[in-house]
Amino acid sequence: MAINKTPINLYKYTSAETASTILKTQKIKITNPNEFNDPFDCNIPNFEMANKSLTDEIKRQLKKDIPELKNKHSKEVALFEINIKQKIDELKILVNQEFTKISNEWEGIIENFRVLSLAKSEKNILMWSHYASYHTGACIGFKADSSISKQCQQVDYGHGSTILRNFVNHLVRIIITRIDVLSQNVHFADIFSDKAADETLNVFIEYLYLKRKEWNYEQEFRLVLPKTSGMIEYNAQMSLIEFNKNDLEEIILGSKMKQEQVDELSAFIKQKYPGVLVKKAIKQGWELQFIEV
Repeated sequence: MAINKTPINLYKYTSAETASTILKTQKIKITNPNEFNDPFDCNIPNFEMANKSLTDEIKRQLKKDIPELKNKHSKEVALFEINIKQKIDELKILVNQEFTKISNEWEGIIENFRVLSLAKSEKNILMWSHYASYHTGACIGFKADSSISKQCQQVDYGHGSTILRNFVNHLVRIIITRIDVLSQNVHFADIFSDKAADETLNVFIEYLYLKRKEWNYEQEFRLVLPKTSGMIEYNAQMSLIEFNKNDLEEIILGSKMKQEQVDELSAFIKQKYPGVLVKKAIKQGWELQFIEV
């Protein structure tokens, strides 16, 4: 699991009703990637990106099985490559067949994971609009040293193509090294049930930290877990993770939250979470400011 090396306070934007449920239960939803509101988020990667380097990757893997080639002259290596051309062509067919299987089974594969999305800033006006019911909701702030914040990793928007290419090439390596599995015509998704599936899980976990650059305004951090993680509780078809009372730093109530909700939520928070700051967002020109309630 990726660990945030420089943890910071992280924030969950949500509706007033959901905020109330989260605070009352001390549990927060961690989402199946198939349920994301952005249909391109965690979508099937373009496996054609790997075709150009597929031959080179296969050669590298085959050479690992013949260590004596390391000290051979380039002519001998070239002769080796000629001699294994048929093997390379066979492996390319198998890898591309497996890519087709992965594409066909994509929703089932990423269903093996759950994702909690948090934000870097509590002052993001667009986030208040998009995820906190147009400023009528709330923003829950987790401390930098909370168990949740420490396990989150920043989403990568700017280097997506490079990381995506690495992801696809890494899958090539996994497929080639597990050629015995392929020869038995076992689907790639079945590898997740294998005891030696750690590498596969880690590769997909890294993929789930990629997002299109159009979303970089969110400054998102994610916690990605296998759905079998002991941290996850399943309740009424919902995936939840629990947090401690002392994980919370502050709770900010939206500038347009109804006054009765402000009164009810602030009273509850002060009773159940003593020491946690309760703030109210107010409009100051084009900016948001926060005052303690």
